[in-house]
Parts: sequence; structure tokens; C-alpha cells
Amino acid sequence: MKNLTLIGLLLMSISCSLNKNEVIVETHKNDINGISYVNMRNFQEDPYEIDFDVNQINKDEYSMLITMNLDEGVYYFSPNTNPKYGYSGVFKITLEPNPNLLMQDSLIETPKSYEYRDSIYGGPANFVKENTTYEQKFKVLTENDFDVKGLVQFTIEPKCTYEEIVFVLSNKSGKLSVKHSKK
Repeated sequence: MKNLTLIGLLLMSISCSLNKNEVIVETHKNDINGISYVNMRNFQEDPYEIDFDVNQINKDEYSMLITMNLDEGVYYFSPNTNPKYGYSGVFKITLEPNPNLLMQDSLIETPKSYEYRDSIYGGPANFVKENTTYEQKFKVLTENDFDVKGLVQFTIEPKCTYEEIVFVLSNKSGKLSVKHSKK
């Protein structure tokens, strides 16, 4: 078991150190005879799309929607993963400190991810393996114009790259909008 764990960690570290335009190596177990084989997958582009939107709920309450559209076989750690296991690269959203917005409720994931046993570290983890939307509600505390920077962070697997998407919530003349770009 220790040898399998060491081999898994070695393969993961090799794949994580590759340039994003290089070939990623994945190992799989053949169901017929139990022999491991290597699957080469070339990630020339990001294996996901991310979209942002802002909807007004009432006069000063809004919800920001972040939609993650995944290519086949791609996944990441859900924000619902138990933090006690210390996984890095879990999907998270942060806003810079500001007096203009007040976050309400916790992040809502739809559809909700399921808990799986992580084959590398052995602990339970929630993996997102399908297109998913996140909703974060907040209240606007001023009528003045403002810009608030935020960041979406996650590790996309099996590409094994740490992704950072910068977004800006802007209030201009009472109209709230969101724009984003890859860091």
C-alpha cells in the first residue's frame, strides 16, 4: 500500500510540474487483468469555462452567480470539502475588504457535490465533476460608485494547475456588474 501511495504521489508531482501545454500523464487500472496503463492527455487550453453574472434580488440585495463548465474527465475540490483534511486548491471565492458590500449567507453550490474517498491522500473529499453554479448573496451598502476586486481560486485536475480568476464587482450610477479575467 505504501508503494502505491508513493507511486501516486510521484506521478502527481510529475504531472503538477509540467507546463500547461505539455502532456499530462494519468494512470488507470484495467478492470480485466488489473494491469496499470498510462493515458496521455494534452491540455493545450483550459479544460473549463467560467462565467460570472450578477442578479438583483431587491433594492439593495444581489446574488453573484459563478458557473463552472467542465470538459469531460475534469474535476476540482468543492468548497464543501471538509477543511479538517487540509486539502489545498479547494474552490474558494474571496473579496478584498471593503465598506460597500456585505456578504450574506454561505456559498450555494448547485448541483451539490458528493463526498468521495480521495485515492491519493485517503481522506474524504467533495469533488465537482460536472457543470456547477455557485451563488453568493450580498447586500450593497452605498449608492456611491465603487469597484471591489475579488478572486476565485481552485486547482483543476487532472491538469493539476492552480487557477486564479480575478473579478471586479462595479457599481456605476446604481448599476452593478461583474467582469473577470485570468490572473
